[in-house]
Parts: sequence; structure tokens; C-alpha cells
Amino acid sequence: MPRETKQELYEEHLPDAELDVMGVLWRSDEPLKTADIHKALEKEKNWSISTVHALLARLTERGFVELQKKGRLKYYSALVKKENYQKKETKNFLQKIYANSAKSLVATLVEEQAITSEEWLELCAMFEEE
Repeated sequence: MPRETKQELYEEHLPDAELDVMGVLWRSDEPLKTADIHKALEKEKNWSISTVHALLARLTERGFVELQKKGRLKYYSALVKKENYQKKETKNFLQKIYANSAKSLVATLVEEQAITSEEWLELCAMFEEE
């Protein structure tokens, strides 16, 4: 299960490939071997096992992933919670793309029909609860 980590980790943006690996780890309730991660990604990515090793090494070095050795096997688990990473990335996106204007973001979602009527009603209900 992911743990809270130091605040400075949340300043880093993950490249797409590393985010794909993190996605596999976030979906798992237990540490995974490299082969398990490779297998989970092989349908969508044409990566070799050495590519997965390299991505895991970078994630471990930067503190996003924990490595546990059990005999000759290496097991990996997420140190950063998915929800915390999503919050950080959302704040960065809102700041960089919409100059911190949530109204502009929501207007774009509505204009592009990227939000369903059901989602809109749920959002309205959330605001009413606040």
C-alpha cells in the first residue's frame, strides 16, 4: 500500500512511460516483480523487460517506488499515492494551462462536451454540499 512521502517528490512530473509503470503499481495491492509489471504492460506497450527494469530503476532512484529484495527476486511497490500525484498534477495543469482559473477549465470541458450531464449534476451537488 502506498505511503505518504516527502513533499519535494510532488514537484516532479512523471514522463508517460514512468506513469504507465506507476499505473500498474497503483492497481496492485501487493508488491510486484518486474516480470509481473512487464506482463501487465505488454498488451499496450511493446517494451522489453530491460526497458521495464530501467523505468523501475529511475522511479526507485527518484523515490516514487520502493524496491524490496527477497532472495534473488526484486519486488516493487508505489511509495507515492495515486491520489496525491493526481492532486499535484491537477494543480500544476490548472496553473500552467488555465492561469489557476477553475471556471475556464470547466467551461472548456462543457464546450468540448467532455463532461456528461450526469457528471455535471454530480459536480453541482458537490458544490451545494460545500
